[in-house]
Amino acid sequence: MYCIFCGEEGATDGVCDECSIEKSVEQLITHYFHYGYPYDAIVGLLNKKDIHMSVRTLKRRLRSLGLRRKGNTTVIDNETIRTAIQKEMEGAGKLSGYRSIWHALRLRHHIHVPRNLVAEIMKEIDPVGVEERRARRLKRRIFTSRGANATWHMDGKLYSRY
Repeated sequence: MYCIFCGEEGATDGVCDECSIEKSVEQLITHYFHYGYPYDAIVGLLNKKDIHMSVRTLKRRLRSLGLRRKGNTTVIDNETIRTAIQKEMEGAGKLSGYRSIWHALRLRHHIHVPRNLVAEIMKEIDPVGVEERRARRLKRRIFTSRGANATWHMDGKLYSRY
């Protein structure tokens, strides 16, 4: 695993030993919070870095940093949110629903907005895709194979087309 701060390989829990000493406790708490760890897990990860605190102290620090689990909607214009959603929906993300896009916005972009806002923007961006996901229609794929027993799908079924 690579360190989130310096990019060096060999980091445990996303932070190498050098960076955990250099970076402040607030940066570690903020990183673990945005990554979605529960309070007990954050305290455990900090204990591994020889930073000892209780869950109550962690909650007090999070409050002083302005980070909350519920009602933590940052004031961001809809264009910024729309751009981040479009970026997440490129490639394999186009098959994702509003919950996974909402989660990706929290983890990767540190954008905390309500899920219903993400659902509304996704409906504006890609109405056909939203309806297909809602109807739970499978997207049929066509496999071409070089010969018998050459192509296997994840579900274990053999697909070959001559």
